[in-house]
Amino acid sequence: MLSTMARSLLLAALLPVAFADDGCLHNNAMGDGVDHFTHKVEPIHSKNWDIAYFDTYKIITNKHLEQSYLLYLCGSEIPAGVNTDDYAATIEIPLKQVGLTQTPMVTYMEQLGARDKIAAFLTDEQYVWSPCFADRIEEGDVALLADRETDQTPVTFTGANAPDIANFVAFASQFDDPPFQDVVKVSESSEKSNAAIFEWVKFYSAFFNLEEVANDVVEAADFRFECIKEKTGLFATDSPTKPKVLWAYYSHYCGGWDVGECPNYYCEFAEACSVDILSSSEGSNAAAEALCFAKYMTTEEFVEFGKDADYWFYPNTNWNLTLTDFGDELASFKSVQDKAVFDYQGMGPNAWYERRLAQFYDAVDDMCIIVGTRPAGMLERLHFWRSVLDEDIPLSGSEATCTPEAAANILSDVDNDCALIKEEKTSSANGSSKFALNAAVSIILAQLFFVF
Repeated sequence: MLSTMARSLLLAALLPVAFADDGCLHNNAMGDGVDHFTHKVEPIHSKNWDIAYFDTYKIITNKHLEQSYLLYLCGSEIPAGVNTDDYAATIEIPLKQVGLTQTPMVTYMEQLGARDKIAAFLTDEQYVWSPCFADRIEEGDVALLADRETDQTPVTFTGANAPDIANFVAFASQFDDPPFQDVVKVSESSEKSNAAIFEWVKFYSAFFNLEEVANDVVEAADFRFECIKEKTGLFATDSPTKPKVLWAYYSHYCGGWDVGECPNYYCEFAEACSVDILSSSEGSNAAAEALCFAKYMTTEEFVEFGKDADYWFYPNTNWNLTLTDFGDELASFKSVQDKAVFDYQGMGPNAWYERRLAQFYDAVDDMCIIVGTRPAGMLERLHFWRSVLDEDIPLSGSEATCTPEAAANILSDVDNDCALIKEEKTSSANGSSKFALNAAVSIILAQLFFVF
């Protein structure tokens, strides 16, 4: 007869047959106590979400907003002892289609290979970076909110093939209140590190039972980031002094200079690149603070603060206007004189708040190469940073082409040498594990045939 271990392995191997193509549980004869979620996620870097798994349901929590969601597998029933009133929403999974309220959410869906499940989009499509998602909008496959002045029902949607959204689930930011049946609030912006921000892809994955993919892309991004830090550290040890970096921009709306303050994700870039970032929480611009509820520097304060920086990373799209308004004052800046000013439009004006969330390792890699603390690799790579004085802004969104590279998630990235190192290290291990799995299944089947 089969041993207990063999029976367990066989059960695990055959478990997927309980699911139909729709991902639902059908004719479940496995009995109680069977874990139907083979792949699981857990937060490693993120502080503001958590998840608990049970046999046929999950409880996922946005800790930042103290809201929990009950996710139960389609084809199953909610256990009698679970009180649905304890949750912000009770949702059947896997989701077939969703609505989004912010452009950063597009990247999380694309990294899961779930772009086709985005069926409604509640912000202005001109801010979309992804040319592949922009194509779906152009083709009428995504419902768009016709009147963005209100998020309350009733509303009208455009889109030739736009589906009925009455029973939709929408992912929304803290301040959005979209007109969907169930709304799931996400708070990736509450995190302080790049890895923690991107790790919210695991949060999204739980709604589609795509945890395996989420674990893979997070592991890949983490490895590449650490690989770049290691390469930078080895190269930067020969430098007698660290370059000084300025992270700041002028807000025309608020009327003041917004200067980087650590800790924050860009401070992590500076640390990885072995540079000193100029950080400040000071600023006496009272008018700007009254309007925008944050500290802003006056022009005089900013000149004194930033004029000696070796490099200036300008996190906005309004450099030309700023240079027009403050050309005389900025002429004294070392970074301006050396043409060492860069904004984040190297992949277009909207990639920074979309694709960069997943490819943060590329953003830091570019910065390290720019400041000279890491030698450029042998590969042609994507560049988030653009020299504001002599480089044009590339096309994006509906103006760009949906290439295979743009359509794929970061697991297909071959434009970063650290990505290739990861591929080399894992290929032999994957081959060994696949051989071991095939061998185990063969042994079990042999035992089965022997028994019968």
